[in-house]
Amino acid sequence: MGKKLWLALGCIFLCICWTTTASANIGQANSRRLREAKRIKRTLHLSDANAIVMISNRSGDEQPMTVRNRSWEVHRQDQLITPHRLYPIASLQKVFTGLLTQRLVQQQRLSLQSRLDRYYPTVPFASQITVERLMTHTSGCADVKSARRHYLPTEADQMHYVLRHVKVKDSFSWHYSNADFAFLSGIISRISGKPYHQVLRQQLWQPLGLHMKFYNEVGPGQVVRAVHPAMPTWRTIRDDMGATPGSAEVFSSPADYWKFLNWLSSGSPSPLSRLMAHTHQPIPYYGGIYNYHGLVHANGYVDGYFCTFYVHHHERMLLMTDNLSFIHAESLSNHIFHDIFPKNHRH
Repeated sequence: MGKKLWLALGCIFLCICWTTTASANIGQANSRRLREAKRIKRTLHLSDANAIVMISNRSGDEQPMTVRNRSWEVHRQDQLITPHRLYPIASLQKVFTGLLTQRLVQQQRLSLQSRLDRYYPTVPFASQITVERLMTHTSGCADVKSARRHYLPTEADQMHYVLRHVKVKDSFSWHYSNADFAFLSGIISRISGKPYHQVLRQQLWQPLGLHMKFYNEVGPGQVVRAVHPAMPTWRTIRDDMGATPGSAEVFSSPADYWKFLNWLSSGSPSPLSRLMAHTHQPIPYYGGIYNYHGLVHANGYVDGYFCTFYVHHHERMLLMTDNLSFIHAESLSNHIFHDIFPKNHRH
């Protein structure tokens, strides 16, 4: 009886020690995050960035640590970037299209070697353009940025616009193009027998409880208002987004995109790892992400709105800003990133 009692007491003592150690480790991790948050706040303030930054908690909590900064140029509440206000995520949408395409490949309803002429035979050199080339931006397709844009209310209107204005070269060198993901969204629609918007909503947004919106579902009062009077009008932003199906036509709140990032990097294998497996040098890009030796990165930019994310294992960072130039915003995100992620994972 005595031995059993001492054994039970020993177990209780070990549990107390383990709990105390675990709590101390979590406390130290969160203390480190708080110091990082202060540095981020100072960096945003020095850049006068109207911005929000979300970083993962080292305690394992899915809720992020959020750092916001209000630019001196902001004079209205609807100009503030808040966790729940809609924001144009631009090319961060490409990850959605990449995941849906990869899912069709896994289901053997599509092959990476499937050719574009099967779905869009009128596209120049379509018989030489594969799904894999679309996913890696090596298709030869290029956007015609000088084309005049107008409101495109339906997906059919969007694809008609892309087909009219896409420029295709008989070359398979790497070239970043929204048209690649426009064609992928069309392929998804044709294979699924449903509009791309419906497929995305049913297969990704609804299961994850996301409340994202397409460009033709919102009005100017529902999204972050541009800071500079010189920035494009709401109508211009809407029309620019409508001309980029499958790649830059979505509004999301920071909180919703953070929830998506949590799901993207969870599970074994994670949805993200299925995309990472296809990234190759010299340009490690596939399905909407760059993969720098295990560190995943993507960014988006449309009409003055810049957003970016970094993911490495369970470490995540999301930044959204709307009052900086692309070069300044990219430099800012790199600075913050270097302040958070270990040196051996920088690119």
